[in-house]
Amino acid sequence: MDAKNYTVLNTGKKSVWGLLVLLCFSGAIAAQDMRARPQDALKAEADSNYLRALDLYNADAYDSAAYWFKKAVDIREELYAGNPTVELGKANSNLGSSLLLNGDYFAAEPPLRRAIEVFQQLDTVPDFRVARARNELISAWTERGDFDLAERMAQLVYRRAKEEGDLENTLSGLLNLSNLFLRKEAYEASKKSSRELRSYVISLIAQASSAEREDFDLDLYLAYAHQNLALALTKTDSFTLAETYYLIAIPALMGSGDITNLQIARNNLALGYLRTNQLMAAKQSIDIARDLQQSFYDQRNLSVTEDHYGEYYLKRGEPAKALAAFQRAQAALLEGYQPTAPGDVPPDEALRNSPFQTDLFIYLGDQARALEALIEAGEDYDLPQLNVYQTSDRLIDFIRENHSGGATKLFWRNKVMPVYEAAIRRCHASGRTTEAFHFFEKSKAVLLYEALAGNDALSRLPDSLRMHYNILSQRITDAEGDTLAYLKATDERAAFQRQLEQDYPAYRQAGMELSVIEPMAFYERHLRPEGKILVHYLFGLQRTYAMTLDGDGVHTFDLGRSDSLSAIAQKMVEYFATSSEIVNDPAGYARAAHATYLAFIKPLHLPPGPLLLIPDGPLTYLPFSAMVTEAVTDARLGQLPYLLQRHPVSFIHSASLLDRERAAAPLTDPVTAFAPFTDGSATPDYPVLSFEQDELSELQKHFAIDLFRDQQASLNQFVEEAASARILHLSTHAFSTTGTASPHIAFHDSLLYLRDLYHQQISAEMVVLSACQTNIGQLASGEGVLGLGRGFLRAGAGSIIASLWNVNAFGSGHILRGFYDQLGQGSKRGMALHEAQLEYLADESISQRNKSPYLWAGFTYYGPDEALQLEPCSGGWGWLWLAVAGLLLLVGWLVLSGSLWAEDA
Repeated sequence: MDAKNYTVLNTGKKSVWGLLVLLCFSGAIAAQDMRARPQDALKAEADSNYLRALDLYNADAYDSAAYWFKKAVDIREELYAGNPTVELGKANSNLGSSLLLNGDYFAAEPPLRRAIEVFQQLDTVPDFRVARARNELISAWTERGDFDLAERMAQLVYRRAKEEGDLENTLSGLLNLSNLFLRKEAYEASKKSSRELRSYVISLIAQASSAEREDFDLDLYLAYAHQNLALALTKTDSFTLAETYYLIAIPALMGSGDITNLQIARNNLALGYLRTNQLMAAKQSIDIARDLQQSFYDQRNLSVTEDHYGEYYLKRGEPAKALAAFQRAQAALLEGYQPTAPGDVPPDEALRNSPFQTDLFIYLGDQARALEALIEAGEDYDLPQLNVYQTSDRLIDFIRENHSGGATKLFWRNKVMPVYEAAIRRCHASGRTTEAFHFFEKSKAVLLYEALAGNDALSRLPDSLRMHYNILSQRITDAEGDTLAYLKATDERAAFQRQLEQDYPAYRQAGMELSVIEPMAFYERHLRPEGKILVHYLFGLQRTYAMTLDGDGVHTFDLGRSDSLSAIAQKMVEYFATSSEIVNDPAGYARAAHATYLAFIKPLHLPPGPLLLIPDGPLTYLPFSAMVTEAVTDARLGQLPYLLQRHPVSFIHSASLLDRERAAAPLTDPVTAFAPFTDGSATPDYPVLSFEQDELSELQKHFAIDLFRDQQASLNQFVEEAASARILHLSTHAFSTTGTASPHIAFHDSLLYLRDLYHQQISAEMVVLSACQTNIGQLASGEGVLGLGRGFLRAGAGSIIASLWNVNAFGSGHILRGFYDQLGQGSKRGMALHEAQLEYLADESISQRNKSPYLWAGFTYYGPDEALQLEPCSGGWGWLWLAVAGLLLLVGWLVLSGSLWAEDA
């Protein structure tokens, strides 16, 4: 259930898509006519079309107004393209406004942007015209769910309008911010904007004359402030206070004749009554909203009204009626769509092209809830409900296609997660495990997959084009604090990307959307050869699920309530806050680590053997290898029965991501290592990391290594080396938290932040981050941890070893030396880390105190478990391999010469 709150909604009766066809057709006819007619006649016709459109606009006939504004725009573009005029800007501005009011938020953007461009070229145009067009652009972005762009522009417009004393756009700016925050569910921010708007309007009313009060619609703006404040209060506080504001706003809206927003207010008031189980009052308010449609038809308001009827019927325990209402809500937004069966859903093409995608996503979710109620009542609607979930999944992909900002994409990833949880719950209950595999996969790292597919697409381009694309991407990052520069940079990159897709089909194909691998195909390629089992978790809002994949197929498990399981996981993680927690309470740690095993591993009934894990939620911070598999009375840290001894563990972000073919890159360097802090000369104030105690000192003895120390280990040197290094090893300092602070990794002269890391070209088969906290960061629902480890994968690395907490020089040195030792002997990467950890625990020279999991369990391996051929240096292992090779040659010669056989005889 979701409330809709829009200042202005569609007031036309004609299909939006039919309107677009008319616009395109009229443009083609106009282009033919203009080539044969004198300019004076064309100007007169444009003016006539414009005035006709203006009359229709003022009569609220926005669809017809858009048609005639488009005809005026076509002629004026031809007349004034080389010498823009105010008339050209106004025609584009009003065309965009008409499309916006008609509900076509995508088509509204180009003419609004064009209007802004024209106005800015003219010195004589008042600033308020630019601000007005920007405010309407904000509304279009907000309504289609592109919140990142909308918020950037809204903050800029409001700030400038207030500084310049632009009353109209200060009011619109505050209202836009309030609406925007409501749509992105930032209710506290919306309350703040609404209260600021309310106070501002009240102060203006106290000073304004009657004419000024009417000219600027101050009473309406006050009603809008009360309306938005009421909705935000409904979501967060007492509905009693919210109801008061609704009852203040409604008479003002009635008096002004603003039927559109009166319908909105009635629908939102009904929502509050539904939330507080005042069903009779809710029904009355919904009925009033429906009756208002007779005097002023609005398809979007009609859809909200039908959706609220559905909520009303669900509350009354009538799911069949609720289902019909939810489907009517969808049909109200899609001309020609008439569902006839409970499992009917809109066709993909209609969903892809609809300007109401975000609303339809909500209504599909409501349809699924009604079907769930019918299933619980004994009806057989498993397949229809599954069809609804699958359609919702495809629709969220369509929504994501239309958004470019990372924050907006993360918002919609978060919004879709309850759908995946509900879909997995239904698949688990009905035994549809193959379908469950799909939803598990779509719940993980989709944005990472898309980014890597984009990297692969870029790798198919000529070097000059790839470099230009990266320059444009860096401009976006550099313009983070400058809204106009940011929008310009995103526009430039989008235009360049469209040109690439047109000129290079291979680029377009490589960047296509996620394709989920079939489970048994994944088993054959990635699990069966090594005898592995895939374990995939989904940590939902309500419950936590696990899925395993082995030779017998897919199996799903309901592990229990997420709040209880989160507390169990958090209890174990807390022992890794400092190096002393486990040592000071080994028995407590053993109990906590065993509890996590009982909660997350034991219910899966796994035989001993290697596991490939896809964690989720708080499990991403959990050192699985350090779980304790049995209850113990002897809590000596070196003797605990760790999961490590039963299951070698490695990690991936998703099965489809692992299966994705990585573009090959020419790698010329062997191991490239950076150690910026060995002599204390670095610019950042970081402690020395003694090179003699570091794992690199041992690595350098055995393998060919390009080592950059201290002043040589600069950020520029890293950027230069990263593109060609086969293995990157960074022994340095890093910072990250589970909050919103930007993670970074330190070099001798400066810091590399996560946002800049995304734009690096890293082709290494493996990156080893011997630094603190490199695999923690902000937890993004549906994507995982946004930390440095993921950042290196995002930049192109094939695999990563990173840390879950502040690594200790003693423990990390031992583990990574053992890791490289195992690699040198031919072990695969994940298994090499596993063997190094086992060797550490078995080393009798290490004290029990130093066998705390804090010292050996901090590193995790993400990526394909493949071997790496390391080039030996001239000493150490190099001499050993030469000796072995010489011995084999000698034996071979003796066999061939018969000497050994003769001696035997």
